[in-house]
Amino acid sequence: MCIPKLMVGWLVFILSGSTWITRPLLARAAPILAVEEKDEVVKVGAPFSYYIDNSGSLTIEDVAASSELGWLVSESEDIKTKTDSHQKVFARVILDSKVSGNYTLAHDFTFDPLTRFRMILVNADGAVVKESFFKPKPTFEIGLKPGINTIIIEVSNSTYEATKIRYQLLKSTDFAVQHFWRGNFYGVIFGIAIAMCVYNMSMFYFFRNLYFLYYCPYVLGFATILAYGAGSIPHPDMNLFWRLPIIISGIFLFLFKSSALNLKTYTPKLYKVFLALTLLHVAGVTWSMFSTSGGMAIFFAPFLITVAIACAFVRTKQGYKPAAFFVYGWSLFFIGFIVGFIQLLFPVDYAFHFSGFIGFSLEIILFSFATSYKARLQEKKMNQENEHAFRQLQKVFYPHQISQIKKAAELESTMPTHPGVACVICFDIIASSTIQHEKTKDFFRNVFRRCNEIMMSGYDPDTMTANAYRIKEMGDGFLCSIGYPFKSKTGFMAKDALDVATLFHDAFQEEVEKFGYREPIYCSIGIALDHITGFYPETGAKEYDLYGKSIVLATRYEGMRKVIFSRINASVLILQARVFLSLDEQEANTFTEYNLHDEGLVVRDDPAAKRLYFKHLPETRASRERSTLVKAYDSAG
Repeated sequence: MCIPKLMVGWLVFILSGSTWITRPLLARAAPILAVEEKDEVVKVGAPFSYYIDNSGSLTIEDVAASSELGWLVSESEDIKTKTDSHQKVFARVILDSKVSGNYTLAHDFTFDPLTRFRMILVNADGAVVKESFFKPKPTFEIGLKPGINTIIIEVSNSTYEATKIRYQLLKSTDFAVQHFWRGNFYGVIFGIAIAMCVYNMSMFYFFRNLYFLYYCPYVLGFATILAYGAGSIPHPDMNLFWRLPIIISGIFLFLFKSSALNLKTYTPKLYKVFLALTLLHVAGVTWSMFSTSGGMAIFFAPFLITVAIACAFVRTKQGYKPAAFFVYGWSLFFIGFIVGFIQLLFPVDYAFHFSGFIGFSLEIILFSFATSYKARLQEKKMNQENEHAFRQLQKVFYPHQISQIKKAAELESTMPTHPGVACVICFDIIASSTIQHEKTKDFFRNVFRRCNEIMMSGYDPDTMTANAYRIKEMGDGFLCSIGYPFKSKTGFMAKDALDVATLFHDAFQEEVEKFGYREPIYCSIGIALDHITGFYPETGAKEYDLYGKSIVLATRYEGMRKVIFSRINASVLILQARVFLSLDEQEANTFTEYNLHDEGLVVRDDPAAKRLYFKHLPETRASRERSTLVKAYDSAG
């Protein structure tokens, strides 16, 4: 059992060793690339021949003329080099052209800020040297001739430990079209970024939410990174145009995300992890700025984006709906980031280069949805708060006042303050202090609630019409006015006041029935007609109030029942003479005249009054029966 295993092991070792030994021999000669008329794009890359001049003394002309150089073959697109400024790297590609014409050789890898490219083309017409100083995408216009065309490229001062040889050869006209559409694509992406920055600045100006402001450096920082990668920034300084924006975008990604999602409050643990990763990210990129380790510039970026997505996902689970757009946006951005990063490392199809730009633009678009949704929620919350506030104000103010205040009217203009005339009703529960029942307060509350509903019946905010206006409520009674500040329903204040007083008494009687007190309970109502005026106090709370002689007289006439009746066995309604004389004959006939002059009585605050008018208000049948039973019970006792 052991011998076969040992033999297999040795066989694998021998095959591996032989492969390793013969590999350089098998790869001595780089293949010749064929260029045909049908070819739209010819990929120029691995495998290719390369030579490294460590002394840095050779020129590209020397290399092209020499036949003794030891050219090596690279099976990848990377040429391993030293970071020596004197070192020169030469790459050679041999083309077998079946056509002739103008072609463009374009460098396809942009995140390698080489300071100078020199190229020599050797064909049937001789040798032509072309030079391109730094461009993020150096290009060479060459004229191919049928037959063998040898291209030698000199690359100087790469900041990476490996120089990438990744070119594409295409007709100059096709390259111009491609360059045009790429420029439009990049313009749209960067235009979206700039537009979002302007949008967020305006949102910050109006709403003063810091996350709008934080988003701008984040977007501009990453847009600068992409612009550098797209070749839109013709400058070789990676620290300034790549690493520094990575630091800025990372910092403001954290600030924006923390502020927009309120992470410190709702996800404190993730907030601390996010903060720690941001600090590590900044430290790593800063260290890479002063060293040759370019990988540290993006080492923490995937973790940072992953935590950002996790924070948004947790906030979504917590019920914060705008966070869902952040999840989708950063997920698409992360996918684009990964695919784009793969394109930088491996010679995959160039279309993958656009994935990062597309993910970035989708993230921006989804963010606009998130901010719009967030603004909608804030507006909805504000409206709910306002509606709640106005609902609470309706407990103090009338609906027409609320409506007018919503339309920017001043409180003092929502109710009349000019002098007027009104019928005032004074309602009082007789001998309320003698009612000995545990639910007495509930009984009073129900009576006043019913009477208030009667006052508000027929309320029309447009015409300022209502049955009555409640002036104030006392412990066992209340005052209300008819005709001011609300107009009376028929225009005849005395008639309307009598109708309202009757409704008050009916409601009172119904509540007495529900109360079920063993002894009778009566009420007294006084009505007077005179001047009245509304006002708001000059200082303090602006609470609308009424004053005037009609209020005073209503109270005085209601109080006359204590003078003219030694014993009250029914509810009573007392009218001022002016009110009585304003009634029609049929209604007036239900009242009894009381001559104050003959009895030697005077109504306080109305000394000129010679008579008043009253009537006893009928009890319900149940009340009369209860009253009879109580009297019989007392007699039997």
